[in-house]
Amino acid sequence: MIDRVNAKDLGIHSASFSFDDRYIVLKDNGRPSVLWIWDVKRDRLRAQLVFVSPVLSFAWNLTRNTLAIVTSNQTLYF
Repeated sequence: MIDRVNAKDLGIHSASFSFDDRYIVLKDNGRPSVLWIWDVKRDRLRAQLVFVSPVLSFAWNLTRNTLAIVTSNQTLYF
């Protein structure tokens, strides 16, 4: 049984589709240092990105499938 106090920590915290809607990136509340990138057209996990520190923000490029990621150690990844 899930503790009600911790229930808010479960599930997807944020999600974003790529510019062409082919990919979706997901961040789970329970694993703040991990991002999952799914290929929507093929219905499969494309990548699981694991960082040393929690992911603070991420955003897709508006014209191509490039993802920018910022972690709590103030590092920017592409």
